[in-house]
Amino acid sequence: MTRSLTSSELQDLRKDYSRRPGERISAWLLRCWDCGADGHLLEGRDAQQLGSLARDWGIERGIGKETAICSLWRRLLSSVKARHPFKEDLVNSPGKWTTVDEGIQYLRELAVLEVIYSDLKNDNISKDPEDVPCTMAMWRKVIQSAPASYSNSLAAMYYPEMETPTVERASFWLQNLEETLCASSPLQTNTSAVKGSPRNQSSPALIGGKESPRHMTRGALWFFLCDQGEDMRKWDGEPTFKLEARARELREKRAEKGESCERREKKEPSKKAVSVVSADTRQQSATFQAQKD
Repeated sequence: MTRSLTSSELQDLRKDYSRRPGERISAWLLRCWDCGADGHLLEGRDAQQLGSLARDWGIERGIGKETAICSLWRRLLSSVKARHPFKEDLVNSPGKWTTVDEGIQYLRELAVLEVIYSDLKNDNISKDPEDVPCTMAMWRKVIQSAPASYSNSLAAMYYPEMETPTVERASFWLQNLEETLCASSPLQTNTSAVKGSPRNQSSPALIGGKESPRHMTRGALWFFLCDQGEDMRKWDGEPTFKLEARARELREKRAEKGESCERREKKEPSKKAVSVVSADTRQQSATFQAQKD
C-alpha cells in the first residue's frame, strides 16, 4: 500500500511537473516522462492535491479522477485523452527545426501522441515513447519540418519494405546523419533531446578519418554506405561484417584513386612549370653561346 505524500513531496511534484506558459501539451508530457513521471505512484487523494499542473482545468480535473493507485504518467495521459478525445486536437507542427536536437524532440513528441491515443488500460502495450513504432507518416512529418539540406537523406533512410523502426532507433538515425554531415552542415548535435531517457546512449563514431570500418558501429557503417550512394535496400538485414567489408572496399577504392591522382600530378608537371623550365633552358643556352663567341 502506498503512503500518502507529505506537503513537501507534493510541492516538489508541482515544481517538477507543472506545464510552462506557452508549452505545447505534447512537449509538456514528454518533459514529464523524461523527469520520471512513470516512477511516481499516487493515490487519488494525493493526485487531487497537486493543483494546477496542466494550466487547463479540464486536464487537472482528470488527474485525480482515478481512485486506484497508479503512476503520475498514466494519470497525465488519461486526463489529456479525456480532455482531447481526438488526436487531431493536439497535432501541431513546431515549424522548421534547425538543430538535430529539435528534430528528435519533435519526433518524440509525435511518439507521445501515439501513446496517449493507444489502449492505456492494456498493460501489455508499452507507455514508453521510445518504444513507439516510428511509422512512415511520422517520419514524413519529421522530413517536412527538416532543413532542406537534410530532406533527401532523411527520405532515403525509410522505405516501405523495411521493418518499422522504433522512435528510439529513428532518433539515432538523426544523430548519426548529423555526425556524418557535420563537416558540411551548420547544424550541431548533442544528445540533450534524449537526456533523461533510461536507455540514452552516446552517439556512435563515424566512418571518416583513419579508423577502421571494423571498429565502427552498424549505424555509422549504414550512413557511410548511404552517403557513398549505395542502394540501402539490398543491405537491410545483412550482417554487420558484410557492411564492414563493403565500407572497407569503398575506402580502399577512394584511397587508390587519391594515390593515382597524386602520382599523375608528380609524373606530369603543369604547363606553367614546363614553360618555366623551357625559359630557363633557353636562357642558359643563350648565355653559353655568348660566352663561346
